[in-house]
Amino acid sequence: MMAGRLDTLITLLRPSRTVQPDGSVIQGFEDVARVWATITPVSARERLGSPQIIPEQTVRIHIRMFAPLEPSWVIRYAGKLWQIDGISTYPRERRMELLASIAEAGQAT
Repeated sequence: MMAGRLDTLITLLRPSRTVQPDGSVIQGFEDVARVWATITPVSARERLGSPQIIPEQTVRIHIRMFAPLEPSWVIRYAGKLWQIDGISTYPRERRMELLASIAEAGQAT
């Protein structure tokens, strides 16, 4: 992988829980790392939700090897949270390929 192609800064987030003073638990995400990536669009489509059409996008993301990354994590890119659908590792090349998707239901915080 050529370093010059890693031209987009993304944030990797892992699931977290915060316990409030009243005992309630809030589910969320916490920032783990900001990494450089190459992002390539793979597909876009619209699916029918109850009374509305929901646009979906899928992208392929290449990053340098990041060992603790798990499929339960999400990616913040372009002001949105992207769900990780798959992770492929290439240890010999010291890189990872992620397949991530988003349905326009939620915005990043």
